[in-house]
Amino acid sequence: MERSIDDYLDRPLGEVRRREAEAFDEMARPLGTAVVLHGAGRFGRRVSAALRGRGVEPLAFSDGNPSLWGQVIDGVGVLSPEDAARALGSRASFVVTIWNNTHDFISTRAMLLGLGCERVIACPALFYKYPEEFLPYFSMDLPHRIVERRDRVREAYGLMADDESRREFLREMQWRMDLDFSGSPPRPMSGQYFPPDLLKFSGADVFFDCGAFDGDTVTRFLEVTEGSFGKILAFEPDPRNLDALARSVGALSSDVQGRVELHGVAVGARAERVRFDAEGLSSSGVDPCGAIEVQGTTLDAFLGRERPTYIKMDIEGAELDALRGGERLIRESTPALGICVYHRPEDLWEIPLFISALSPAYSLHLRRYAEIPWELVCYGIPRS
Repeated sequence: MERSIDDYLDRPLGEVRRREAEAFDEMARPLGTAVVLHGAGRFGRRVSAALRGRGVEPLAFSDGNPSLWGQVIDGVGVLSPEDAARALGSRASFVVTIWNNTHDFISTRAMLLGLGCERVIACPALFYKYPEEFLPYFSMDLPHRIVERRDRVREAYGLMADDESRREFLREMQWRMDLDFSGSPPRPMSGQYFPPDLLKFSGADVFFDCGAFDGDTVTRFLEVTEGSFGKILAFEPDPRNLDALARSVGALSSDVQGRVELHGVAVGARAERVRFDAEGLSSSGVDPCGAIEVQGTTLDAFLGRERPTYIKMDIEGAELDALRGGERLIRESTPALGICVYHRPEDLWEIPLFISALSPAYSLHLRRYAEIPWELVCYGIPRS
């Protein structure tokens, strides 16, 4: 029987706290903190360093990349999954430390179990055990913090305008509260930001692409509109990404180029300089510890200059700030909105609530374009 939102939010707070505190130990019993980290990339190394700071020494990394086998990374040896399973499959819990939008935990778990690993655990359970080191992280957080905000969460769920959106919201509750990743297959990534069942284009649209990366979304917009549009404003503060974006736009026809503006600034709540983690990746974003400083802007700064018909935001957790910095523009223009809601735990409910408070004209929808917990987008569609 399908659960309701109340099944997740009406749980006794004390019971939720107890379950989260005991989750990893129950899954790992009787092996304690003997762990192998499956995934020796940047995320796995971050987890390893945090564990060692707590006196927990990972026994090994396991990784599918042959070029890493036999290496020692930050004092921890790297084995192939087969060798790791053979040597440690019955003596350690394998904690999956792969964190990207092309990975799916269920298939990785099945692979490791098939190799003979007896316990395969998703990383959030480990994070529950050491929340000071790890949480919040993207959409991960302790379940009791969702229950503490149950009124806000329930209100946001009630704003969802169709069954698919409500199902997607409940899938989020399913993995966040129970570490159950068994959601239904996502939509193809090719449809991200341009769902044909929700968005229609007129041929004169003005598209604000916030977090334009290397031009991938601009390219998709041109395909969807068949080159018939009014203007594109592409915002990308990472210098390397901006160079790639400029090259992508420079390869277009002169007619299209003349209707595309590039802005090397970070969209946020205020027009101020901000620290930025610029790595030339899609995950580059505002970060107090970032290596460079970039200029920030607000969407309201474009009042009277441009009247957007569609605003997309994939800006690594700065989405709510950017919406706050665009309140007047959005109220006056009522553009369609495509806003990522998976970079921070509270974005799932706070962003829909904010859009709804901006204007009653919006119908709100959720669509996912990768395995849980990735690529979840909230669309605000003007009812007219």
